[in-house]
Amino acid sequence: LTLTLTLTLTLTLTLTLTLTLTRTLTNSAMAPIVREVRATGASWCYKAACDHLRGAGLSGLVAEHGAEEKSIQRWCGAEPFACDGQGVFTALSRAIVYQQLAGAAADTIYGRFLGIFGGAPPTPEALMAHGMAIRSAGLSQRKAEYLLDLASAVADGRIDAARIPTLTEEELQEMLCGVRGIGPWTVDMFMMFTMKRPDVLPSGDLGIRKGAKVHFELGSLPNATELATLTERWRPYRTLGCWFLYKVADQAKPDKRKPKPKAKAKAKAKAKAK
Repeated sequence: LTLTLTLTLTLTLTLTLTLTLTRTLTNSAMAPIVREVRATGASWCYKAACDHLRGAGLSGLVAEHGAEEKSIQRWCGAEPFACDGQGVFTALSRAIVYQQLAGAAADTIYGRFLGIFGGAPPTPEALMAHGMAIRSAGLSQRKAEYLLDLASAVADGRIDAARIPTLTEEELQEMLCGVRGIGPWTVDMFMMFTMKRPDVLPSGDLGIRKGAKVHFELGSLPNATELATLTERWRPYRTLGCWFLYKVADQAKPDKRKPKPKAKAKAKAKAKAK
């Protein structure tokens, strides 16, 4: 009887401890893992991300766009980001040049900007030495001022490149948005496309909001809160999910190359007249 009771108590205690530990790990252990992935931009598996998003309501988009060579190369083929002062400065200065410009115009201006420095991205010190002369690339005075402030911030340590890989999203926003010309959207793009962090949600990005409107069949563009709710299931791979939303937005754009019905009618009338 004594032996049986001892064994029963031992088994009960073991079972209780096992269940408690299991619940604890299930409920809380994943949160730090997700936070760590978001904070450090740790390498992530493209296939695992696609598998996760299939189960989170994006199976159609993954099937349509997930096997594209460009998408695989974008997230898995590039060299790791060199998170030093020069790498950070190059990425953010390019982002500032491209702000509020169409792709072709931005490409031209950025090419001229690089041309001032022999075709290579300048160091912060080299840019500061040129001063407002960088406007010759076609930059507005305000953008030139933003670039000079960025160069100064990297050079004097206000932007501490060594800390960037360890910062959370909120901490990174706080550090970088202290520089003129850098706002939340620019930081989101930096985390998403330069650092390749897996769980970025640029809630202020118009393209992503348009894609979400179409994909979720909404009556209007979602605000930041609504977008966060709609994409919650995509964690910790919202970066890739947002890239799929860009694809949706692109497909929803009217094809300007197609002649409008009136234009077609006029063309037919002219042809008949001849």
